[in-house]
Amino acid sequence: SLRSENERLSIASLRVIHSAQMTYMATFGAGQYGTPAQLYNTTLVTSGFILSYIWRGYTASFTVTPSTPTEPPHFTVSIVPTQYGRTGVRSFFIDETGVLRGADKNGLPAGPTDPPVNN
Repeated sequence: SLRSENERLSIASLRVIHSAQMTYMATFGAGQYGTPAQLYNTTLVTSGFILSYIWRGYTASFTVTPSTPTEPPHFTVSIVPTQYGRTGVRSFFIDETGVLRGADKNGLPAGPTDPPVNN
């Protein structure tokens, strides 16, 4: 179905973004994570949510927090169905831990306490 295809491709995009963040931090970012524009401009990610915050029936939100003297850097990507029930059901979340999380949140964002997604 279109809904399951949207979920599958959205999950794949989140995994690519996580991988790109790890590469960016180790290279271009000198220990910091990149914004969507920085990931795109270094060609680490050239498709999916990096090009458009609304893609495949999902809407993405990104946060990038630089390190401080007492805290390491962080990033999060959260995606929710643009039209809950029609374009998707599950919401998804990934951060620097690399654990992709998701659940049926009735269109609300998933977060770091939601269950891991294996597919």
